[in-house]
Amino acid sequence: MSGQIGADFYLAYLLTILLCGICKDFRGWITVTLLSPVVYGSFLLRSAERLDPVLYLRIPFPFVVALFYGYFVQIENSERTGKDRAEHEAQRVEAQEQIRRLLEQTKRQALDLEKSNRVKDEFLSTMSHVLRTPLNVIMGYADMIKDRILGPISDEQERSLEKVMVRCRDLLDMISGILQATSLEAEAVAAENRPVSLTELLSELRSAYEAPRAKEAVLVWDYPEDLPAIRTDKDRLKQILMQLIHNAVKFTPQGQVTISVRQVPGERIVEFKVSDTGIGIPQDALLLIFEKFRQVDSSETRTNGGVGLGLYIAKRLADLLGGTIHVESEPGKGSVFTVTLPY
Repeated sequence: MSGQIGADFYLAYLLTILLCGICKDFRGWITVTLLSPVVYGSFLLRSAERLDPVLYLRIPFPFVVALFYGYFVQIENSERTGKDRAEHEAQRVEAQEQIRRLLEQTKRQALDLEKSNRVKDEFLSTMSHVLRTPLNVIMGYADMIKDRILGPISDEQERSLEKVMVRCRDLLDMISGILQATSLEAEAVAAENRPVSLTELLSELRSAYEAPRAKEAVLVWDYPEDLPAIRTDKDRLKQILMQLIHNAVKFTPQGQVTISVRQVPGERIVEFKVSDTGIGIPQDALLLIFEKFRQVDSSETRTNGGVGLGLYIAKRLADLLGGTIHVESEPGKGSVFTVTLPY
C-alpha cells in the first residue's frame, strides 16, 4: 500500500489536521471527522483510472487522523476555555469586591455627611436661640430710650437709636430665618389644610405694606375681588408672598413692584406673581438663588443685607404646600417670581 501513496494522501492528511485545529467546538470536530473520509473517498474514486482495492484501505485514514488529532485539540481548547473562564470569574469577583468597597465607602461618607449636617443644624439652632434673647433685650432698652421713658434725648440720639432698632430687626429676621431653615431641613414643619379666603389674605398683606418705607418703590396690587377660596396653610402662603415682596422691594430702589393673583382658566390652580422693575438677576444665577445661603452679590461691599435664606425658605414652603415657584429675570429690567398653588 505504501507504494500507492501519492501527494493526494498527504494533502488530505494536512487538510484534515488543519480543519481539526480550526474547529473550536465538539460539533465541528465530529463534522470534520465524519466528512473527511467521505470527501477523500469521493475524490479517490473519481480520480482513479481503475478501481483498486487498495484505495478502499486509504479512505479511513482521514477519519482516524481527525478522530485522534481532533481529540487532543478539543482537550487543549477545553483547558484554554476553562482557564479563560477562571480568569473572567476572578475578574468578576474582583469587580464585585471593588463595587462593594465603593458602596461601603459611599455609605460611610453619607453617614458622615448626615452627621455633619445634623451637628451644623443643631449648632445653628442653638446659637440662634441664644442670640435672640440678648437681642430682644437690646431692642427693648433701645425702644425705651427712644420713647424717652428713661429720660429726655436729643433728635440726633433718636435718629441713632432708630438705626440701632433697624439693624436689630434685621438681625432678628436673620436669626428667625436660620431657625426656620433648620426646621425645614429637619422636616419639622407641617402644613395645615384649611379654607383660606384669598381676598382677605391679600387685604392683610396690603395693610402690612401701607406703612411708609425707606425705599421709593411703589407697590401695585392687581387681583380680582372674586378670587376663589382655597384649602391651604394661610400662614405659610402669607410668608411666601411676604418674602417675595420683601425681596422685590429690597432690590428695587426706584420703580414699581406689582403683586398680581389670577386663577388659571380651566384648572384648579391659583397663580401668584410678584414682579418688579429693579436691578434684575443674571441668567447664570437663576438656578442658584433658591439654594441656602446663596446670594447674587455675595461680596463684602454689597449694599443689600441678608444671608441668602429668604428665597430658600420660600421655595421649601411652596414645596410643602404642593406648589411650585420659578423666576424670570433680566439684568437692569427686573424680575418676575411666580408661585403656582393647586387647590
